[in-house]
Amino acid sequence: MTGMTTTRRLAQLAGLMLCMAQGLLSSPPAAAIEFDEVRDFDDVFVISATAPAPDRIEVSWAIEESYYLYNNRFLKFAAVTEGVKLGDPRIPPGKTSYDELLGEEVEKFHGRLTVTLPLLSTPPGADLVELRVRSQGCLEDELCYPPTEQRVTARLPPAGQAEGLADGQAGQASDGSAAKVLPGVLPILTPPAEGKA
Repeated sequence: MTGMTTTRRLAQLAGLMLCMAQGLLSSPPAAAIEFDEVRDFDDVFVISATAPAPDRIEVSWAIEESYYLYNNRFLKFAAVTEGVKLGDPRIPPGKTSYDELLGEEVEKFHGRLTVTLPLLSTPPGADLVELRVRSQGCLEDELCYPPTEQRVTARLPPAGQAEGLADGQAGQASDGSAAKVLPGVLPILTPPAEGKA
């Protein structure tokens, strides 16, 4: 275990202790989970990111069974890459129910969550965007993790390809044939009609 991993683990355990001290964990002592049984946040909320188009990024979590993420004030997204400006996140509806751990109605996500982040601006020539993401999750009826930060990077597709497809444009090759551009696919050259070469 690396020094950074150890430090992060200790910080998470300290956060769990703080939650207990504040009365956020209300399970009876007999049902309490031991600290050495607490799984690392990154192992139960596996984060990833893709950019299906140059103007947006999709951040996803694969959430382990019996765990869930909250849609609360701790769910935040920030760009690490200089010159990147994010729009308001598009968060799908979760399941709203009473949470015994927090003692209130909350919106939860089980299994998988994907949030779309509009890219309002990116620096010229940027092909990678790094994000800092903060969220909070829980183990059902056992414990809540403190708000935890994760970092994730998405590779942007070439802007010209996606824009060409969106506009329904076809380029022109040097021999006069039409070059139809599809995202992630090499151009398809269509021979020119006879007499137009």
